[in-house]
Amino acid sequence: MNNETNSSRFGTILCTAALLTLGAITACGNAAGAPETGIEGSGGSSAASGGTGGSIQPGSGGSINPGTGGSAGSVIGPDGGPPGTCVRIGVFGRLPTYGAVPGMDNTAALTQWLNTKSSAVVTTYTTDTALTTDFLAQYDVLILQALEDREGGPYWTFDAAEVANLETWVRGGGGIITLTGYGAATAEVGPTNQLLAFTGLSYATDDILGTCPDNDCCCASNSVALTGWNDLHPVAFSITRVGAFHGRSVLGGGDVVAQGATVYGATKQMDAGRVFVFADEWVTYTSQWDGTGSMTCATDPAHNYCSGRLAPEYYQVPQFWYNSIKWASGDRTCFDFDEDVPIVR
Repeated sequence: MNNETNSSRFGTILCTAALLTLGAITACGNAAGAPETGIEGSGGSSAASGGTGGSIQPGSGGSINPGTGGSAGSVIGPDGGPPGTCVRIGVFGRLPTYGAVPGMDNTAALTQWLNTKSSAVVTTYTTDTALTTDFLAQYDVLILQALEDREGGPYWTFDAAEVANLETWVRGGGGIITLTGYGAATAEVGPTNQLLAFTGLSYATDDILGTCPDNDCCCASNSVALTGWNDLHPVAFSITRVGAFHGRSVLGGGDVVAQGATVYGATKQMDAGRVFVFADEWVTYTSQWDGTGSMTCATDPAHNYCSGRLAPEYYQVPQFWYNSIKWASGDRTCFDFDEDVPIVR
């Protein structure tokens, strides 16, 4: 979740050593809101044509396995959608603003990964947009972020027709991935819980994963290792840990994806559609992919404790997103990657 140094509830940053100097990072979002249709995949009509890599070097653990079961239902797929498009993804909500270095971390690595290695097409909406049937028909998977104008609100609201439209879209084959933890105010879960009501899943208003249990957090770009993955679930395939900070528990049962003292992730299949509710948002931060923002103790040769524990080495964030999108899209075979271009290096 967030490194919320200016939040009285979340307190100060995990580590107090001096930060490494970061170069300029180009944000993937448009601060004005918009739909940002320029964030698009590189095309390719099959698994092997999803791109030839990029500058992100995501870590060392895990392998890609597409998971099992499910159907894309009535959602337009590679045969009915735009040429070269496998999964049409809508990122819906305010983008995160904290991360390892508040104000400098961003979500560029995730979008770059989709751009260079998959046949997905991504459109981002950072202002409240009506969930009409026409809007929803454009997408196969929605990733719900902070459904608010800014941290602490105003929060987005949805009328009964919008909630009904979303339910119909999901049951017809749409997929939802929800994240939380974009700010200290517990009211942030309200809009997401409103949209999730038909699934029986929801977020609690607690505060979890806010304390570093060891020195690894300093190494791993100031995030706490979220463990307890259910290796029988396709979303958890080849994952042992990802980074998190101040998450919220997932309620309502469902199929557990990850669990510790509380449930960190759960899924439900709703007729032809699928819903994955996850307890945090740090998996979207670039720092969790490439290690930017690690403390000096993580790179100084005199402090070799951190060897192998930098975020790209320690976490399986690309695997998390591959598994999540693959599963939410109904296990689309086109959302795959040539074995010569592995997701996790």
